[in-house]
Amino acid sequence: MNIRKLDNSTAPSEEKEGPLSALPASTNEGGEKNKFQIKSDDVLHMDPDYPSFEAIQPNEWLHNADAENFENWLKAESNKNVDWILKPNADSNDDLKKMINKGEDPHGHLIFGFHQLQDGEIGFANKYGVQKVHLTSGYHTLEWRQEWGTVHKLNENYIKEGNVTIARILPGTIGLAFMNGKPVILLPGRHAYNSPLFSFDNSLRHNINDDFIKHQTITIFRVKRNELGLAWENGNPFILQPGLHIKNSATFEYTGKLNASTLTLEADSQNAAAVKQQEEKYSVQQQAGVPFKQKGTFYEHGTISIMRIEKGQTGCALIGQEPALLRPGIHIQNSRSFQFAGIVNMHEPHINFHTIHIIQIKSGQVGLAWDQNKAIFLKQGIYEISSPTFKFDGFKNISDKIITHGSITQFRVDQGELGYAYENGQAVEFPPGVHYRDDSQFLYKGIIKANEPVINFGNITHIIVKEGEARAIWKDGSLKILYAGRHHFDSPTLIVAKDAIPLQAVIKPLQEIKVTTKDRMPMHVTGQVTYRVIDPEKLVKGINQENLVSAIERCTDAILRHQVSLTDLSMINPEHHSQYEQKNDKKAPGASSETEDSRLLGNKTEMEGDNYRGKLCHNVQNKLSQDTSKWGIEIVEFAISDIGFQDKKVEESLAKATADTRQAEAQFELVRAQNATEVTKAEADAKKQLIQKQNEANIQTLKFETDAKNKIANAQADAQANYIKAEQEAKASYMKAEKEAQASVAAQNVKADAALHQAKAESDAAKARAEGQVALAKVPLAPLQDKNYFELEKLKLQVEIAKYEAQRKVPVVSFSGDGSTRAAESLFLGKGDSLVSVATRGMFAQAVNAPEKDDNKQQVLPPQASR
Repeated sequence: MNIRKLDNSTAPSEEKEGPLSALPASTNEGGEKNKFQIKSDDVLHMDPDYPSFEAIQPNEWLHNADAENFENWLKAESNKNVDWILKPNADSNDDLKKMINKGEDPHGHLIFGFHQLQDGEIGFANKYGVQKVHLTSGYHTLEWRQEWGTVHKLNENYIKEGNVTIARILPGTIGLAFMNGKPVILLPGRHAYNSPLFSFDNSLRHNINDDFIKHQTITIFRVKRNELGLAWENGNPFILQPGLHIKNSATFEYTGKLNASTLTLEADSQNAAAVKQQEEKYSVQQQAGVPFKQKGTFYEHGTISIMRIEKGQTGCALIGQEPALLRPGIHIQNSRSFQFAGIVNMHEPHINFHTIHIIQIKSGQVGLAWDQNKAIFLKQGIYEISSPTFKFDGFKNISDKIITHGSITQFRVDQGELGYAYENGQAVEFPPGVHYRDDSQFLYKGIIKANEPVINFGNITHIIVKEGEARAIWKDGSLKILYAGRHHFDSPTLIVAKDAIPLQAVIKPLQEIKVTTKDRMPMHVTGQVTYRVIDPEKLVKGINQENLVSAIERCTDAILRHQVSLTDLSMINPEHHSQYEQKNDKKAPGASSETEDSRLLGNKTEMEGDNYRGKLCHNVQNKLSQDTSKWGIEIVEFAISDIGFQDKKVEESLAKATADTRQAEAQFELVRAQNATEVTKAEADAKKQLIQKQNEANIQTLKFETDAKNKIANAQADAQANYIKAEQEAKASYMKAEKEAQASVAAQNVKADAALHQAKAESDAAKARAEGQVALAKVPLAPLQDKNYFELEKLKLQVEIAKYEAQRKVPVVSFSGDGSTRAAESLFLGKGDSLVSVATRGMFAQAVNAPEKDDNKQQVLPPQASR
């Protein structure tokens, strides 16, 4: 078999030679790959015959149109002698007269009568049944035995008089007539015939643009664009291309027009039966379950099959007995051996047509198939297979845990699992992964969790022993103890103990044991035994681990019966009155825990009972340890949880007596607690009074001490205040005298400095006036006429003066009032004095550091003051 793979993802290296490339590349233990070969013929693919219906070329079963329209057809046929196309023969009146009278003159010499004809009229005369026509106006004479017929208007479209037929076929129409029993077509114009063999029915007129005209053997029909004409001739099917078709054939049969877009027969008055037949055919196919025949994709016309295959589709057909696939396009086949089956979508996962299979296997899938009774796997890809022995079973998800198909088994072992199977009769273990086998002798058994304590499959055994456990095994009959770890064995004779042996302490609760005391009192005892295995091998060889628990129970039962039989009732504390005590016993206030827990049983306390119970447990444990030491175990502890009477009435009576005793004890403890409370209260009152008296004495003492301290403090404060006052007055007198002396000296210094500063200021002003005059002399007169220029220069000068004054170490003198300002301006004389005065007006009006005022209101800045 040749499997043709349409993609390149898993394409075989030798596609034509037949190794099945879809098989997994796994190998068996011998290293031999799982491959086999199958052979078959190639899949037959048929390319489309035409890309579209317009591209169809004429051939023996497809005819072109005779003409595009009727006029063009007439022009083409004008030079041809077509006897069933009659051209007009009586366009003029002379031609009309010749055609009717056949060249004879209807007038006679013997006048037996006359008839007058008007203009535009035609008259008929009948002699011996033969019509003659008179066309000219005026009086017309009749011959012997002539009879005057009917008069008609010449403009009438249809005139019938005896054997005479005059028909006017209007432009754009044709007439259907018979000549000598054969159908003929009358072309536009006037036709005149005087013959009983010519027949024309005035109702048989048709427009030359009618889609269909039928006149016995003559068929005229028009096929529009996007249509195909269907017809039969001589029993053979034909397809007619768009255009005008004119046929004159007794064997020609028009079927209808096929819509090229939908490939359905257009219904009209002429093909209703054919349309009904087509619909019935579709209905029968649908009811028969034909899976992929779709209406509108194909049409069968006799032996001609017309099919349109769209993109993404493929057609299925039989050529004889051989299946074929049709590629997208227009297919037209005229063959009795061709049979169209239908259309399928290429995206279908499995297409099966006879022996052809198209299989699309998606990612994550595998295909299951057979060929020659051999199971095969197909991996991801698209396959075309043609083989009579091939069979496809379906798809499987490649993620399935197991896929079995014939002799093929594919299974997946996940992490934490182990797979097991029989191969050639031997047990085989598989690690995690995907495994493939093609072997009819391979028997897959399943998956086992890798953390199972014991895994046993055939001769393969895995044993996991946990920490704190041991497990016994027998290999070839020899005992072996396994400790913590993972152990692997490959032996068919290996026997594994059912349960692991716990090495830590085990607490075994004992079932109720019925015993009898020395004084014949029946009782029951419950408790527990705690043991630990110290020698697993001695245990297995001794009594076997399965019998250990029952053996301990039997030994404990026997030892406990013997020990209780040596004791009377007075030494045993049953503790079964606890429920009764819980309802009636109340803890007395102030009672001690020892008193609360005391329980009497006859003349024995609970402590004595506990001592007996402890001795009993000790004796049982010692005896049990001696008896079980040979089993490889250690008795860690034996404890009794309860000892009770088997007779409930005895137990209740004893419990009631114990409860009454406990109640009396409780009452006694209550009275004693109340007395203790009264004593405690009296002691507290006395202690309170003593503390109160001591507090009062202490308060009185503190009061006397406080008063004395206050008096001493007041006297000290008065003395200190008088001293401070005297000292302040002396300091004030001294500072006043000193200040007055300093003020006198400062006043003298200020006056001297003021005079010196005034002289210096006058000198500086004179110098500044001179420099100003020099500057004004250098200034051009023209700019001084501009007010803006003047303002700018004034500002510059102010800046320069400010810089100069800022650099002076001795401050200038500032005068208050308008008079001082005018005095400063008078220092600057000469040219430009007004400019300088304006520029310096604001500069001399500010005092750098204001001095003290004298009586003359003149402010003088001291030399030591800084700016």
